[in-house]
This record gives sequence, structure tokens and C-alpha cells, in this order.
Amino acid sequence: MRTVLTLTVVAVLSVPAADPTKWTVKAVTAPPPKEVREAIRSLLTDQALQVVDEQGKLVGEFWLRKEVPVKASAADLKKGLAYRDIEQTTLFGVVRFPNGWSDFRKQKVKPGVYTLRLAFQPMDGDHMGTAPFNEFLLLSPAAVDVKPDLMEFKALFEMSCKAAAGSHAAILLLYPNDTPAPQPQLAAKEGNLLVLNTRAQLSADGQKADLGLGLVVEGKTTAE
Repeated sequence: MRTVLTLTVVAVLSVPAADPTKWTVKAVTAPPPKEVREAIRSLLTDQALQVVDEQGKLVGEFWLRKEVPVKASAADLKKGLAYRDIEQTTLFGVVRFPNGWSDFRKQKVKPGVYTLRLAFQPMDGDHMGTAPFNEFLLLSPAAVDVKPDLMEFKALFEMSCKAAAGSHAAILLLYPNDTPAPQPQLAAKEGNLLVLNTRAQLSADGQKADLGLGLVVEGKTTAE
């Protein structure tokens, strides 16, 4: 019996795992999902960023906002802004997961369409060491996020909890992207993270500028 069990374990462990470094991303012309409320849908580009795994299966589709409004001067824009320079709860875009998804906290997100809003991790003892960075996009079901305006953080958190059907918001970790390339790219990062690097267009004081955007599409926290 002991020999049989040993052979079984070896067979299971020898099955190759999925290799996110072989995933691909491409930009395609596609209208934003109809599940998104028109007040938000009208703000989105018609360019979808499609992330595909090594087996050719679509993992997720991202539509970014045409312009992300920020409170800044033209000089600030020219100098360059970071995630923290943008107001919390700002709408960045939407995502569709055709087969569901597992977020950075290992929470299961059902197949569907979700809005993406900026949030900052609370600086308290409960969150120490849970993520390499403190900026996130919170996912909320498109059916309940009805307008693009800023909102109270508590309201966003509670709305996002519906995406994970639990007591914590569904989160997409943001990774720094200081030198965004002209085209979207996937990059493997320390901690077994796979990042979709792209750019968002900021708008302030009648001026526009690019913000490097790094979306962690695959990878989990090592915290228990």
C-alpha cells in the first residue's frame, strides 16, 4: 500500500502547471460590454486589451477610460503623476472575466463584467506585509456601479464585496510602470506576479498626459 501511495503522489506532482510567462496580450477594436451602465460605458474606449493564457483561452478583457480626470495643474501633469496623485474611488475602466478569476487575495470572482476603481490599502496592522504595493483597483459588479462619479470609500468597499461574495472587496493589485511602452505588454515580476503593462490617459486643467499602468492579472499574496 505504501508503494502505491508513493507512486500516486509522484504522478500528481509531475503534472506541469500553467505557465503565465507564456500568456499573451493584444489590443482589439471592440465595443465596451453592454452590461455596463451607459453613464460609464460612454466614457470607455472601444479598444479592449485581451489577455490570453498559454492554451489560447481568454483570461480577461480590459476597457480603460478614455480620460481619467485628476486634480492637478498642467505643470504637475508635465512633471508626471503617480497612482497616489489620483483621488481614491476614481473610475479607471471595466473588465470582463469570461471564465471567472481569482484575485490577489485568492478570492473567487464569478464570470462577468466589473468596474475598476482606485483604492489605497489602509496603513494599519491588519494589512502589513500582505502586498508589495499599497495601490489597487477594486472590482464591482457592473450592474450595481451605476455612475462614474467619485464616492465614499466605504460605499465602494461594500459594493466591491459583492464581486467576491464575501466580507472583503475584490482587488486587482497595481504595479509601478514608470516607463510605459507604446503597446501593452505582459511582464513577469518577483513573487510570481504577471503584470499587464499599459497606459491610462490623464486629463487635468485642459491638458492630457499618460500614466503608466501595471495591472497584476495573475499572482497571489503569500500572506495567510
